[in-house]
Amino acid sequence: MDAIKEEILTKETISEMIENTEQFIAKAQKTNSILTNKLHILPTGDFLWQQQFAVSYARTCRGFVNIFEIVGTNVDNVQNDNWLDMFLLAKDMLPEHFKQIQNNLEKYLSQKQTVSCIKINDTIFVDLSDIFQIAIAKNLCYFSGCNFFWPARIEEWNIDLEFIGLYEKLQKIVVQKELPLQISILNKRIKREDAPGWYKDYFDVRIEIVNIENRKKLVVDKENMIVLVDELQRLSRIGMLFGKCVVAKQIF
Repeated sequence: MDAIKEEILTKETISEMIENTEQFIAKAQKTNSILTNKLHILPTGDFLWQQQFAVSYARTCRGFVNIFEIVGTNVDNVQNDNWLDMFLLAKDMLPEHFKQIQNNLEKYLSQKQTVSCIKINDTIFVDLSDIFQIAIAKNLCYFSGCNFFWPARIEEWNIDLEFIGLYEKLQKIVVQKELPLQISILNKRIKREDAPGWYKDYFDVRIEIVNIENRKKLVVDKENMIVLVDELQRLSRIGMLFGKCVVAKQIF
């Protein structure tokens, strides 16, 4: 009996979503559901720079994503919208989808179209071209309880955020202490794994430091970067030469 009630409720809810969309969205906006979360925007410029600190990159055309883990998209013209707003916009942008849902929800959900996503560490963004499809899917799955895994082409980046933090600290120290150091990022692909429809690259990230006064050069990995930043924070230039330091004395 409960299953029958649930099925009737689902059909009534979906019917209201499709036929009285504006009224339905207005009511849903007053709730605290995950659909009221504002879309996150992928900061493209920052992300392109952060790729220099990637330790791995994978690409697959046969993956799946949990649509509720998708937090936003890669274009900022929707930054003040939430997933209910996008559902309302989708009714104008993809009217054929709404007709299919109204005619046969089960068939629509069984014919899921593959979407394109970028995953950065644990954060997933969908390509703007697929944003309305995901908005529809999120709303349907939230209110009907249907399967929320969606086929996806996924680019997955593993960015070493700790290394980025160390790099930025080093830059600040160089400026504050007026050190004659030139800093650059080195990123080299060291391995690739691949299979049909999938591959993964691994990278070695290091920082190159050049003393522009004595022309000494030092290349450090993250472990040595931690030591170097600590030494430069604590010591004067004299201390770097004659004090108890391991890494800094190699550049001065």
